[in-house]
Amino acid sequence: MKKTQKSNWKKWQRRLILAVCLLALMVLGLHSLLKSDLPRVGLLRILTTKFKLETSIKTLQVNWNGTTRIRNLQVIQSQYPLPLVTVEDLTMSHTALIRMLLTRQFNLNTLTVTGPHLNIQQAQSGVWNIQALAEAIPASTGSRHEGPSPLALPDITLDRVELTITDAIGTVVRFENSAFKGRARAPKTWTFSGNLGQGLQLEGDIALDPALSHSVRLKYTDLDSLVNSHVKADLNNFTLEGHWRGRMEASGLCGTLRLDRASADTFSSQGEVDIEANLQDVKASVKGLTCSLTADPNHPVTLESGQIRWQREENRLSMDKAFVTGFGGRLTVQATLPVANPLEMEAVLTLSDLDLARLPRLFPLIEGLHGKAFGTLKTHITLPEEKALEPLRITLALDLQEGRFKQAQIRSIQATGYVGPQRWLVDQSHIALLNGNLHFWIRSTQHADERLTYVNTDFNDIDLKQALQTLEVDTKKAVGKASGKGMMVTGSKSGMTGVLDITVKEADLLNTLVIGTLYNALSLNLLNSKAPTGQGRARLTLEQNTLRLTEFEYFNRGIEVRGTGSAQDISLGDMTPIQGTVMASSRPLKGLKLPGISDLDQLLTSLQKGTATVTIENTLKDPKVSVVPFAQVQGIMKQILWIQLKPSNKKR
Repeated sequence: MKKTQKSNWKKWQRRLILAVCLLALMVLGLHSLLKSDLPRVGLLRILTTKFKLETSIKTLQVNWNGTTRIRNLQVIQSQYPLPLVTVEDLTMSHTALIRMLLTRQFNLNTLTVTGPHLNIQQAQSGVWNIQALAEAIPASTGSRHEGPSPLALPDITLDRVELTITDAIGTVVRFENSAFKGRARAPKTWTFSGNLGQGLQLEGDIALDPALSHSVRLKYTDLDSLVNSHVKADLNNFTLEGHWRGRMEASGLCGTLRLDRASADTFSSQGEVDIEANLQDVKASVKGLTCSLTADPNHPVTLESGQIRWQREENRLSMDKAFVTGFGGRLTVQATLPVANPLEMEAVLTLSDLDLARLPRLFPLIEGLHGKAFGTLKTHITLPEEKALEPLRITLALDLQEGRFKQAQIRSIQATGYVGPQRWLVDQSHIALLNGNLHFWIRSTQHADERLTYVNTDFNDIDLKQALQTLEVDTKKAVGKASGKGMMVTGSKSGMTGVLDITVKEADLLNTLVIGTLYNALSLNLLNSKAPTGQGRARLTLEQNTLRLTEFEYFNRGIEVRGTGSAQDISLGDMTPIQGTVMASSRPLKGLKLPGISDLDQLLTSLQKGTATVTIENTLKDPKVSVVPFAQVQGIMKQILWIQLKPSNKKR
């Protein structure tokens, strides 16, 4: 019995020693295998046979638990000139080594990549390399939860990504310093999140089918510098949030972009656009794009429909059959704009039913504008044989229904202008307003480091009552017709200078503050005259911020009025300080020619009993008019009469 037990024990000892030896040999074998080049060769064979990829690896380290680290990986598709991807460092977890060797199955679970450079390329046939990769994946795949499958997608983490997109004709677009995280949601679908450099945040899903169908929620938080550098705009805090659903086709990227919010300090927008894009061409069909301006949020402007196209190689933006509604009206746009050279813009804008009363919400300076506007604005590239003033001609023709600015009636506006690299100008213009007509010419030119603008104008038969009421002057029943001409020069450094000559006819100014005070001082009661017969003239000069009334003469019903004045620092608006002196006298001054200063002294002596004099002080908003004795202003009046009555002035 004891011999039998002893024999069994020795038998088990031999088996145990054999098992230990076999285990040791297996460990040594696996260790030798890991130290050899077989894992690298095996992985390259899998990538080549399963995905039709040519792959090179400098170093590969494999651990027992199924962790592999790869340095300097390069993956090549033979039909494309650049590698699909190059990687500095890649770590992946996969099927344990023993199981992989016994079953020859390889299931990749996670992939962490640092410093990858992905080249998305288009062949001459139009097929993109990522489409070719997707087509190489067999249609039938297993689930990660049903057992290991060589085609199950891994979870991916990408850091310091560089993306280069190259189309069939060699146009290149690059993105740098991007990062992504992808999680396998189904055998052929990733759910991902990350950023594509310059503030673009993305999250969504992508399917590895031949069309690479995908859905992306996006948020772009740093669009200021990108947009301003391309279109020379001045946008601040420009952000974009939306949802993109698309697919990859031979023609490029296609899909629908829904803008949940695109906004800057000055506007916010939302809508939906169908887009077809490649590196050379972006086409957009607008289904409805609404823009609300910060200054007027309750009255959005809507681009109802239209075809928009951007040709990247020519850097040309075009808009075809675009219909815009807003401000109570409708705008039709047909335009082509070379972004790099706006002077070659061709555009036709047709406007109808624009409610002018809504515009002051955007431009407060035109507060008081009312009416409906109809018309067209056209741009045209001039030809050498036209001998045009500048390369781009702009014509504007507007008709207004019940149009007015405050009390000034406006019937129509017509203008032709030219724009060039160094200057712009308005060559012809006509505005029917205030029951009269206004013409002006403008030329603005860049001289070295200063821009100078020259303005010339003439007007005729302007309704004086409407004009004064528009300027918010309390005129009561003042009437008349004004005509004149003027010029002004403004410089970005040198300031403003100008002169304006005005004549009035059929005028009655007895109800104005200054003229009325003078007539009352003379105890005249001429308010019941049936027809206004007053005539007059004035000259205004502007230098820097000082406006001077250098000459003023008005004659009505036997009384002649003369005076001078000034307004200091007109930049203060209503609070501008003013001062002036005005004298009224009977007929003796009319038609007088003064040969010398002695005659002027005699005239002043004879006028003292038949004159009235007032001074004007305080501000434009609240002028103070005071009657003063003639003797107190005799020196001033001598200067006025000598300047205004000497023969050289009378001939002007």
